[in-house]
Amino acid sequence: MKYIISAFLLLMTFVVKADYVNDGRHQFYGKIVYIDKNQVKLKINCTGEERIFKWTGIVGIAFDNQCKHPGSNFSTSAATADEKCPKKTIFSVQFNNLQGVSMADSVKLDEHGWYVHFINNQGDFNSTAANPSTTIQWITMDEKCLNDLNTTFPIPHK
Repeated sequence: MKYIISAFLLLMTFVVKADYVNDGRHQFYGKIVYIDKNQVKLKINCTGEERIFKWTGIVGIAFDNQCKHPGSNFSTSAATADEKCPKKTIFSVQFNNLQGVSMADSVKLDEHGWYVHFINNQGDFNSTAANPSTTIQWITMDEKCLNDLNTTFPIPHK
């Protein structure tokens, strides 16, 4: 019984109830309305003002189709990196219904839908769905060493 309760509490830690942006200090929730390689636009509380976040100041973003305060936090623990390796900006994308994280070099969301281009020209995925939460759980962006990139990862079917 103790293990069942622990597993339930761990599962509840990852419940998300709104799109949100985490800057490492705060979570801002609402509706993500635009993403490109430079910025993320979030409509605060889904109906309020649009706020622009630069990717350089974001720990991660997450999607959901409801508009309530988020129920989880991204980790903000410090990571170490090899300063001498050649690096590239990479988006880690967790798709719904896929095991493992996909790696992309381009992610975009606008009024026409959203688009993901996977690293090493392994393909792309796009959708005209207005709500990315139907397919994507979360996205993070980071500078990663090219030698450390996982080149075998799940890619959703079109």
